[in-house]
Amino acid sequence: SPDGRYALVFNGEIYNFRELRAELEATGCAFVTRSDTEVLLHGFVKWGEALVPRLDGMFAFAVWDTHERVLFAARDRMGIKPFFYSSVSGFAFASTLAPFFRLGKFPRRLDYEALRDYLAFQAPLAPHSFLADVRQLPPASQLVWKSRNGQLLVRRYWEIPAPNEAPPPRADLVARVDAALADSVRRQLVAD
Repeated sequence: SPDGRYALVFNGEIYNFRELRAELEATGCAFVTRSDTEVLLHGFVKWGEALVPRLDGMFAFAVWDTHERVLFAARDRMGIKPFFYSSVSGFAFASTLAPFFRLGKFPRRLDYEALRDYLAFQAPLAPHSFLADVRQLPPASQLVWKSRNGQLLVRRYWEIPAPNEAPPPRADLVARVDAALADSVRRQLVAD
């Protein structure tokens, strides 16, 4: 961040970053780039954890607060972008398992539930990973790790909404799905 308090690492794309940027600019935020990454950082500085439910995109990111010594991380609603973490000794995170093998004397025990999931579904299901001491941040979840006491909190920020009305006629459903797909494609074409 401009004041040096926050550092961000980010994997993904924020499809509604232009709308968020306009909202932030209206509050006096100044931008140096045209990237969704800068919007993500300024959005976190402005709204904190309340930013995450506002995001439309595929993402995994972490923000380190140098003053409070707290790490905040979040993963997109469908879990498109990966986020692995471990608190075995300190705290480590990555978008693949390979970096954990580079940590000195990191345990390399197999998570048998992840293996079972892989054999059934071709992927380990979060929070499991192939390494017993590495977890996946589940889709639509965020975590907070406090370095001062090692406290780790993981919680969901979104659930699939339950239908609260009778299903509309088939023609209406087809029209809604068609519109949603067209909107999704249009939004995903917004890459920086």
